[in-house]
Amino acid sequence: MSTVLRGAAALFLGVSMIGAAQARPALDAALDAPAWDESAAAVAQDVTLTNPLVADAIQLASADEPTLATCDSGLACDAAVDCTDDVNCGDLCGCGPKWYASVGAVFLKRDRPDAGTVVAANPAGTLFSSASDFSFNYDAGVDVGLARRFASGTIVEARYFGVDSTDTNQFVTPGGFIGAGFTGPANTSFNGKYLTMLDSTEINLRRPLNDRLSILGGFRWVELKDEMSYKINGNVATGTYEYNNRLYGAQIGANYSLARPTNRWIASAETKVGMYGNVADGGIFEYQGNNFIGGFADGHTTTAFVGEIDLTLGYRLTKHIVVRGGYQMLWMDNVALAGNAASRSLLNPSLLRDIDFNSLFYQGATSGIDFTW
Repeated sequence: MSTVLRGAAALFLGVSMIGAAQARPALDAALDAPAWDESAAAVAQDVTLTNPLVADAIQLASADEPTLATCDSGLACDAAVDCTDDVNCGDLCGCGPKWYASVGAVFLKRDRPDAGTVVAANPAGTLFSSASDFSFNYDAGVDVGLARRFASGTIVEARYFGVDSTDTNQFVTPGGFIGAGFTGPANTSFNGKYLTMLDSTEINLRRPLNDRLSILGGFRWVELKDEMSYKINGNVATGTYEYNNRLYGAQIGANYSLARPTNRWIASAETKVGMYGNVADGGIFEYQGNNFIGGFADGHTTTAFVGEIDLTLGYRLTKHIVVRGGYQMLWMDNVALAGNAASRSLLNPSLLRDIDFNSLFYQGATSGIDFTW
C-alpha cells in the first residue's frame, strides 16, 4: 500500500504543478506586479484614490471585478453579488483564494529504538548487540496537499506525506550466541538492517474562527511498517522481525497565525490530536538461505494515539506563491515495533505469538511551495 500512496503522491505532484500553471492565466503578470501587500495608489485626472474600505472612498473597478458594494459584511465569502468562479471576491473582500496546492518535502528523524538485548552470549546472556545500536539520520520524503475553500468559508483539505528511515549494524560475536531466532558458535558475523516506513494521509474540514485562528476535524490514515533483520554469516540464515501497523481514526486540531494576514511573512503554529484503531500484525520470520523455515506471529487490534505539532515560517513571493519552511513533531502511541519485539523474545521467540505495543517519535524539518488561485 505504501507504493500505491507514494505513486499517487508523485502523480499529484505533477498534476498540481501543471494545474497551478494553467488555472491562473494572470500568474505570469502577477510575478511582475507590485507587491500585493503594498498600498495601491494611482492618480487619474488629478484625483488620488483613497482606502476603498473608507466610506465614500474613490476607487476603480474593472468590468470583470466586483465592486466593494457587492461585498456586504453580512455575506459569506464569495456569496456576494457578482462573485462567481470567474470573478473571485476573495482579493477584494479579504476572503482569500479558492484553491490551494502544496508541494514539498519532509526531513524527519525516527527516534532510536529502545535499549534491549537482541543478540547475547549463550548461555551467559552477556550483551553482544542492542536494538539501540541502530541510530537513524534525517531522511527525506514527499509532502503534498490540496485544499478548496467554499463560499461559507469552510475549507476541505487533504495532505499526504511519507518517509523511510533506514540504518545498518554489523558485528562479529566474540563467543557463542543466541539471538534473531538462532543460536551459534563464536566468530559469527551479523549484518543487521532496520527499516521503518511511515505513510500518513488525512482529509479535514477546516473552519476559520477569525483572521488568525482556525479549527479542523477529519479522518486520518497512518501506515507504519517496522522491520529489523539480521543476516548471519552472509546468507546462511536470516532472522526478520516485522510489524505492520494500520491506523484509522478521527482527529481534531487548531492553527494559529502569529503574523497579520496582510504581511508578506507568514508564521503559524498548528497542532493535531487523534484516536485511532490500530490493526497490527507481525512477528519473527526465520530463513535458511532463501527458504522460509518457521516463525511466530500474531495479529491484534488496539486503540492508538497520534499527535502532531507543526511550526511554519513562510514568505509570499506573490499573491499566488508562498515559499515556506518549518519544524514538525509526530508522536504515535500503541504501535508494534520490531526492536522491542526482538529484545523481549530473546530467549523465547514463541512469546511473539502475542503483540506488545510501544511508542514512536519523529521530528524534523519541512519545506515546500504553496500555490493559491
